[in-house]
Amino acid sequence: MNQLEAFDFPTKSFRLVRLLSELQDAWKADCSSPIGEFLDSWLRRADVGNLETFSFVNQQTLVAHLYMVVVWYVEHQRHNLFAELFNGVKIDQIPDLNAQYANLASERRPVWPELDDTIKRWDKQKGGKLEPCTLQAFLEHVRNAVSHGRVEFLEGNEYRFLDQNTGKNQVPHTCIEMTFATAARLADALYLSLALDVHPPSFNS
Repeated sequence: MNQLEAFDFPTKSFRLVRLLSELQDAWKADCSSPIGEFLDSWLRRADVGNLETFSFVNQQTLVAHLYMVVVWYVEHQRHNLFAELFNGVKIDQIPDLNAQYANLASERRPVWPELDDTIKRWDKQKGGKLEPCTLQAFLEHVRNAVSHGRVEFLEGNEYRFLDQNTGKNQVPHTCIEMTFATAARLADALYLSLALDVHPPSFNS
């Protein structure tokens, strides 16, 4: 599977989540539209579940999308992709990273959320020293948490991502907690950054 073929899968995932979000908004805003009427009638079926708490885009669908962009694509293409794209960018330098994309069209522009407050524990050691708090390391910890099933759903529609060394009875060295909105913005920013890697602006603006 070449790069373009592989990237088609994250693209389908990205577009599906975006479509579900639009459907959710349309359904809540106006059930009198043809789409709204269809969704309202379908969701009221007894075998669908609780209509009052139904959501197309929820913790589960977003985790599935995160898996596609933060685990699957990287594993199938380049394990060092995060290092190549974000080498040396520290978490507190995200505003500078966003500024680099300022001249891109809005539909292609990655906008990374502020991530400082999402880090609850950062004790990973490398060479006897504390690992630098970079975007590359942050994404690698999220990737490890998602790929090994160490994602907890918290109250208030929030996530907890835990990363730890292999072996039994290991205490997590990294704990990252994100709101649903922050996780969604992270997934979008990562996907759009991957898109720029696959389709550079100079060749496909």
